[in-house]
Amino acid sequence: MDRSFVRKTAAVMAIVTLLPMFSSCSLFKKKAVLTAASDFVSGISSGAATDILQKTDGLEKEYKKSFKDLLDEKNYSDEEKVFNTHMQAIVSGVIDEKSVKVTKDTATVSITFTSADLEALQKGDYKDINDLASAVDKADTKETEITVELKEIDKDWYVTNFDDQEFKDLFSFYGNMPIIGRGTLIDTATKLAKAIVEDESGVAIVLAGSSADDKTIAAVKDAFDVDGKPTDEQKAFQTAVRSLMLYDVDTSTVEIEGNKGKVQIRISRPIFEVLAGKSFKSIPEIEQAVKNCEIITYYYDCKLERDGSEWHITNLDSEAFAGLLTYKKFNISLKSVDGTYKATKDITDQFIKYISKEYSVNIPSGCEGKINIKSTMVLQNGKFEVKIDRDAFVSDIKSFVEKNIDRIIQNTLGTTSAVGLDAMAKIAGYKDYADMKQQILNQVTTNVETINVSGLESSGTYTVDGSSITFKSSSDTTTGTIDNFGSITVEAKITDPDARKLLEAEKILMTYKKAA
Repeated sequence: MDRSFVRKTAAVMAIVTLLPMFSSCSLFKKKAVLTAASDFVSGISSGAATDILQKTDGLEKEYKKSFKDLLDEKNYSDEEKVFNTHMQAIVSGVIDEKSVKVTKDTATVSITFTSADLEALQKGDYKDINDLASAVDKADTKETEITVELKEIDKDWYVTNFDDQEFKDLFSFYGNMPIIGRGTLIDTATKLAKAIVEDESGVAIVLAGSSADDKTIAAVKDAFDVDGKPTDEQKAFQTAVRSLMLYDVDTSTVEIEGNKGKVQIRISRPIFEVLAGKSFKSIPEIEQAVKNCEIITYYYDCKLERDGSEWHITNLDSEAFAGLLTYKKFNISLKSVDGTYKATKDITDQFIKYISKEYSVNIPSGCEGKINIKSTMVLQNGKFEVKIDRDAFVSDIKSFVEKNIDRIIQNTLGTTSAVGLDAMAKIAGYKDYADMKQQILNQVTTNVETINVSGLESSGTYTVDGSSITFKSSSDTTTGTIDNFGSITVEAKITDPDARKLLEAEKILMTYKKAA
C-alpha cells in the first residue's frame, strides 16, 4: 500500500475528528454570549442599576456612580417617580441571535431596544401626572438597534460598551419628565388678567387657592379696594379706565419647573395720573378726560404653584400686583379740595433729645410709648385753619413720662438698687425714692399744662393750581402738594421759638389725609 496515501488518509481522519470539537467549542461560546446578552436585556428592562452594571465591564468609576444616581428614585419627586416607572415599563429588547459574532474572548451581538418616544411626549400638554402616565402608556414607541460588545472574563461574558451614547439615549427620560400643566397654568393666568380688567376681586382670591393666608387675602382686597366707598364720579372714572384696559398673557414666557411656574401678564391702561389735581365740571368730562389719556403697558410676573392639576397664584400680595390696580384708589372729584384733614407727626426722638439736653437727664433707649403731634386742617371756600390737638399732645407726654419714669431716674442716677435710690433721694431732700418719683411726676404735670402749641397753628387763605396748593397766612406763605390719592403734604414754618427748640427745626413736614 502506498505510504503517502496512508498518511494523507490519517490526516483527513484527524481533521474530520477534530472539526466537531471545534464546532462544539464555538457553539458553546455563542450560547454563553446569548445568555449574557439576555441577562443584560433583562437588567435594562427592569431599570435596576445594580443588575445592569453587574453585566458590564470597563466602565469608569465616575460613570457608574452617575448612572446609579440617574436611576435612584430618591433623586426624583413623587410625580417624576410615576413618570419614570411608566416609561421604564415600556423599555424592552430583542436579541438577533443570528448576529452573534465570537472571536476568541470578544463578541458582538445586535439588540433592538424598544422605548416610548420621549420627544413626542415632550410636545404634549398634560393637566396632571395621571394624564401624563396615561399618555406614556399609549405613546408611540421607537426602536433603537445597538451593537453590543462583550468580553469574556473568567469564563463569563460582560458588556463593554455600555457607556456608548445609544445607551445614554435609552435612559434619557430620567430627569426629563415632560412639563405638566402648561395649558392650565396659562388658563389660570388668563383668568387673573381678566379679573384685573373686570374688577373681580373674588376671582383673584379663588385663584390664590384655599391655602392662601390671611395676609394674601387682605392684600388682594386692599388692591381691589374692596372696602372702599367711591363717589359717583369716582365710579365713573374707574369704569372709564377699565373700558380701556386690555390684558395679554405672554405664553412665550412660560417657565415650569416641577410644580412651580411663572408667566408674564401684560396689562395696558390709560395714564390717568396726568389727571391729578385737575377740576372737572361733570362726569362726562371725567370720562372724556380718561379717554384722552395715553396708554401704558405694565408687566407682572405671575408666579404659580401646582397642586395636582390646579395652579394657584402665589404672589398676589406683591407690590407689582397692587401696582396694576392703583386706579382703584386714585382720587378724582367734581368737588373742590374742601374738607377736614388729619395729620400725625411722631416727635418722640426729638422730645427725648430735647429733655436730655435741657435737663441733663439720661433717657435710656427703648422707652415705651410715643409722643405725637396731632393736627387738624380745615379747608373751606378758599380759607384754611390748622389746629393742634393740645390735649392729646399733653396726654402723650404725661403717659410717656409715667411709663418710663423709673427707667429714666435709674438711668440718670446710675443705679437700680432700691437702697441706693432711697439714699440718693434723701440726699436730694426727698423722703425716699417713691417721694422723689411722685414729685417729679407732679412737676412734669405742672410744666406740660403750660405748653403752648399756637406756634404750630395758623390760618389764612389757600389756592389750588393742579397738584399744588398754596397757603397764605398773615405771617407766611407755604406751598404744599396734593398727591394722586388726595393727601396734602405741606412743610410749614414754625413761628414759636420754644417749638423750634424742641423740634430742632425751622419747619415741620406734615402729611394730611382727608377725614372719612
